[in-house]
Amino acid sequence: MTTAIINYTLNASPAEVYPYFLDFEKFGKLHPYMVEIKKLEANHYSISEKLFLYGFIPMRPFYTATVHELEKDKKILYTSHVKRGVDLKLFFHFSDPGNGTVLIRETIEVEANKLIAVVFVGLIKKAHKKLIESLENTTKNKNGN
Repeated sequence: MTTAIINYTLNASPAEVYPYFLDFEKFGKLHPYMVEIKKLEANHYSISEKLFLYGFIPMRPFYTATVHELEKDKKILYTSHVKRGVDLKLFFHFSDPGNGTVLIRETIEVEANKLIAVVFVGLIKKAHKKLIESLENTTKNKNGN
């Protein structure tokens, strides 16, 4: 298994950003690679993505994901069997330092061949950095900043 941990600080309250992680359709609208998200049942979604590996190799992954709220308003887990031999878990932990920001700790776990896992983690890091930037801009616009 390959694991990576990323910490984000956003100028927003936890209450503003948490719903975007709990509702995968909202999450997908901010995600730079997701092109279609369909809710299959309460916390289960089908996802279609479009991206370019190494900037030029086109890929169109299609998979399902399940969203688990582990601790109300604090922890969310996404699980997905991306393809044969590639399983993904994303843990998001939210904390409020009390200064108008939210701290998000993301733990990425990829179960796959080591090379595939390393490439996959790199793609996720890049995508989620853009997602966080979009989320911060979205919350700023809602607050009129």
